[in-house]
Amino acid sequence: MTISVYFADGVIDLLKKVRFTDSRPFVQKKAEALILHAHSIPIKEIAKILDSCENTICSYFHEFKTSGIEGLLEKKIIERKSELYNFRKMIEEEFRKNPPQSSKEAGKRIEELTGVKRSNTQIKVFMKSLGMSYRKTAVIPAKANIIQQDIFKKKF
Repeated sequence: MTISVYFADGVIDLLKKVRFTDSRPFVQKKAEALILHAHSIPIKEIAKILDSCENTICSYFHEFKTSGIEGLLEKKIIERKSELYNFRKMIEEEFRKNPPQSSKEAGKRIEELTGVKRSNTQIKVFMKSLGMSYRKTAVIPAKANIIQQDIFKKKF
């Protein structure tokens, strides 16, 4: 693979600065790849040095050619949304009225309400995004005071 990138005056110095000062590792990696390319190191070698695929390194060069240093520094975050996001309000209202006792129960109720099935871990993450928390429960000791338990349950 061969691709040539033209570097204007001062760009290499800026890339060197970005390589060490930017807090984002992927930006540092892109800057490093471009600096190595400016020193006429082949793409294959750059890929080995940076422990990346040659296609990835070429994509860095194409990105730099099309959008320059600004494109390199641009923050690109793709926000992923679950299918449950569309049912968020309905699930939250249901859970506020009648909170589930476990993530397993929550998963079953969500599946009944929406038809979307998720693992217990994903249910816990979703409930946390709603501002809810789950608590681990334990067995009540056999010699517990039943009256005090009822008072506690009513209180909380």
